[in-house]
Amino acid sequence: MDKLLENFPHCDEYDENSFTGIWHEKSILDYVKYCEFEKCIFDLASTNDGAEVAREIAWPIMRIFSYIMMTIQSHYDSNDGFEILNLNQEDMYAFKNRFQEVLEGFFNGKMPDNDDFELINPLLEPSQ
Repeated sequence: MDKLLENFPHCDEYDENSFTGIWHEKSILDYVKYCEFEKCIFDLASTNDGAEVAREIAWPIMRIFSYIMMTIQSHYDSNDGFEILNLNQEDMYAFKNRFQEVLEGFFNGKMPDNDDFELINPLLEPSQ
């Protein structure tokens, strides 16, 4: 849960060097940090095992989802100054797709397969 809360600016555990901190402050996707966050979501999904999601887990995840999706919309708005600098249109679309499916999968109780996406999270690959 640490990787979740370090991405949630409304708590003491928030870290500006987290996925969302770097996204916000530097306007870049740090994919390594994102993979750490995403692995946390997969781990929470496996430990939750279909049970109702507790508010102290649901609220940070929903707020992070809302923030990232809002900024992706801003990225595409020529009248908005926010832009993710290290993603071209194709890469942004691939990231948005993965991010949305992972978080929707968490709330739906059915996580997507890592190999369903163009972007692969190496932290979710089976150990050799």
